Order: sequence, then structure tokens, then C-alpha cells
Amino acid sequence: WLPAITASADDLVIDGFVIRGFTTGSGVYFGRLDSPQRNLVLRHLWIEGGDDGLLAAFPEGERTQPVVDGMLVYDVAIRRAPIGFNCGEGPCNGVRLEALSVDLSGGAAGDVGSWGDGIAVERGDNIVVFNAEVTGAGADGIDLKATRVAIANVIVHDVGRNGIKLWNDGDVINALVYYTGAD
Repeated sequence: WLPAITASADDLVIDGFVIRGFTTGSGVYFGRLDSPQRNLVLRHLWIEGGDDGLLAAFPEGERTQPVVDGMLVYDVAIRRAPIGFNCGEGPCNGVRLEALSVDLSGGAAGDVGSWGDGIAVERGDNIVVFNAEVTGAGADGIDLKATRVAIANVIVHDVGRNGIKLWNDGDVINALVYYTGAD
């Protein structure tokens, strides 16, 4: 269950890694539980396998302060994992996912229920998904329970449930969604 990289420092840049060959754990585990992690940049990464491509610190119980506040994910490819980007309990605030490619084909078998989203944010604020493609998710392609969300120039296809699901507010601009198992 251990991650390939644990990122918890402020003002951190992780650039240019290939992470593959593992069956459990996450590619990059990020965020902090004692105070928000600030200004995290993950760019030019290839993550293949494991349980989660990118996984936020997972606190027990309700919390008000974010685990991450200010994050850029740029030009990252996630392959053959059950979940791509996962901010579980969060909250994750100020997150920009740009040029993110999530292909979870072969990462989870059958109906995975609510588990197995391409991009998932359970709680957070100010989330942008831009120029992204999500495919092969066993559940939803993009599932955001955050506020102030913008999704632009995305393609979501061949997913088990909803293509794009926003629980609070947000805008979807120039999106192509096809071959979904639900809406």
C-alpha cells in the first residue's frame, strides 16, 4: 500500500518521473494532515499501475482545513490503475489539472460501484480541469463534489457510470462525453 513518492513539503516540484511496476499503493501520495500543503507542482509524470495514480492524504473524520491548498498537475499520464486523481476526504483547494491523461482500462474489473473514478474530489474549492482526457474508468469519468469548479476542453469516454458529475456548482465548457454507462 506504500506510495512510490510521498509529497508533503510546501513549494515542492516533482518533475519528469516514470512510476510503474507496482500493484498496490499510489504513484504520488500528497497533502498533509497537520496543516495544508501549499504550492505543489506535479508535472511530466507517467504513472502506471497501483491503486491510485495521485492520492491525497486521507484524514479520519470531518475536517475544515484543506490537505492541499494550491496544486498544479500538468502533463501527467495515469494508466491501468483503478482510480486516477483521488482527493478522498480532502478538502483539496486551489487545484488545477491541466493536460492530464487518465486511461484506467484494465485497472479495475466489472462494476466497481462508486469506487473507480478517473478524477475524484470529495470536498474542495476552486478546482479547474483543463485539456484533459479520461477513459476506462469503472465508475465516473470526472466526479467533483467541490465548489467553484471549471471543466474545459475535456474528453471523457468509455466509463462505467457518469461522464462528468458535478455535485455543487461549476461550469463545463467545450466537453465531449460519449460511451458512458449512466447519464
